[in-house]
Amino acid sequence: MKRYLDFLWENRFSIILATLFLLAAGWFALQGLPESVFPNVDFPRVTVLVNDGSLPVKFMEVEITRPLEALAKGQPGVRLVRSQTGNGLTKLNVYFNPGVNPQTAYLMLQARLSQVRLPLARRCG
Repeated sequence: MKRYLDFLWENRFSIILATLFLLAAGWFALQGLPESVFPNVDFPRVTVLVNDGSLPVKFMEVEITRPLEALAKGQPGVRLVRSQTGNGLTKLNVYFNPGVNPQTAYLMLQARLSQVRLPLARRCG
């Protein structure tokens, strides 16, 4: 161990120079790396949530999920509509064709779904 430490002390300027060279090479290599591994991608998908914690699944399915699905499927450029229904919750995932602008598709779908009159929640007590 003493021989190793003596070697480091005798060659300290060479070791410092090599360390600085490695740091500089690392800095220049870091500047050339891309910022992100994955490219920026806009996924043409819109998620619609309807929430009322007091309604049963059957009511949500018949009165809310099916009409929303029918309107979403009629929207131009829609490729696929997936829905999930639970107690008081409906979730629609609307997938658009790849060439569709996501912002425009969202606004058009929002305008179309605003035509649906959702039933008022019936509260007991």
